[in-house]
Amino acid sequence: SALYFFSKHGEYISNQDYKRNEQTISKSITPDGLGGYMISGEILRVNQTIDAMVIHVDSLGNELDTYFYNSLTRVNNIYLLVDGNFIFSTTTRVSETDDTAVLTKIDINGNIIWQRLYNPVHGVRKGASLYPLSNGNIALGWQQWNFWIGPDSLPYGERVYILDSMGEVLTDYTWYQEEQPRGITAFAEAPNGDIIGVGADQTPSWHDNDFITNTAYWVFRISQQGELVWERLITDQRAKRSTGLLADVLIEQDGSIVVVGQIQDTVPNQFFPDGANKYQQNTVVGRLTPDGCLIPGCGERVIVATDDEISDNQMSDKKLGVTIKLYPNPVSDVLHVEWSVRRAQDKLLPRTPSKGGQHSAQSSPIHVQAIELDAINGVQHMTVYIDPLKQNADINVSGLTAGIYVLSLIDERGRRWIEKVMIE
Repeated sequence: SALYFFSKHGEYISNQDYKRNEQTISKSITPDGLGGYMISGEILRVNQTIDAMVIHVDSLGNELDTYFYNSLTRVNNIYLLVDGNFIFSTTTRVSETDDTAVLTKIDINGNIIWQRLYNPVHGVRKGASLYPLSNGNIALGWQQWNFWIGPDSLPYGERVYILDSMGEVLTDYTWYQEEQPRGITAFAEAPNGDIIGVGADQTPSWHDNDFITNTAYWVFRISQQGELVWERLITDQRAKRSTGLLADVLIEQDGSIVVVGQIQDTVPNQFFPDGANKYQQNTVVGRLTPDGCLIPGCGERVIVATDDEISDNQMSDKKLGVTIKLYPNPVSDVLHVEWSVRRAQDKLLPRTPSKGGQHSAQSSPIHVQAIELDAINGVQHMTVYIDPLKQNADINVSGLTAGIYVLSLIDERGRRWIEKVMIE
């Protein structure tokens, strides 16, 4: 296991390794509330059993103590709770074919405060994802299955529990599919208390492919009372064989949804020429509207089109370029910013006649709502909010320290276009 420290700009600072005679792996990290961290993970014993592990480290990553929990495998998230204690999720084997989801609450010294097992009829196949909610409740979800598949069985499903602060079930919400399931990987909390979940849709099944593939990103929203508000399947047509999965999610203050996951590249993987790993995996980051859309008003299935399939109302950033003009640059007092939109092949948008017969610039398909200035050293920051119908702005930068800054145009979908500016 290892812990790496980076600056806010992603620059490597240092790392700490936690070496043992037995193989270990780190899974999740949370602040300890005292300046240090708690790291959850797994340890593979010599007898091939797997135990849960929590490493307590100080602010520099130096190991303070390590706690082990027998027979708890597949460790997932760990979180600091408002009462100063911690909760982490795992699964454990309860029969020859079935696992069960387990929640464990511990204090800062690793002592177990309580532990709960959740053993649905079909057992736990993957999971269990955990997220503490602001009202003290807990969201817990997993992918479940029935090892025996018969004529009347529902072998695959996804289950979300809403638990109270003691781990007791308040709400139980389950989806069932006849074929491959939509696996849940992470949760976040919307401003109104609803739960946003992400994962992957895995249909069609392996009967139609040479390996089980994730064919769509899955995003859903449920209330804490268990009502499904919406769900979206997002298919990325740039993927070679598999869209991949969404691994994590966070909610911005405006309610927009930021997701991160993986996409299978078209470049062959030289280390795995055959099978499920025959193509390289790349990271994908996306920003969705509060209703889970790439563009307003989407349906249940959302398509990220390939370059030659992009329409005017579903335009990718690859086809949409923005030319930014800054002057004066360098600047000491007022910076004038203008932007214009171009399509591929650097063609300007057409101009349309106005009521008086004069030609005027067509309305931009982007609506810039804010301009940010960030010093490259991370010390100074400025945000200016503007009229989204305008295509220019004047910014007084006289109060900023001299240096190089990154200027970002931000539209209503959270897309950014950047330029550098020198402030004297």
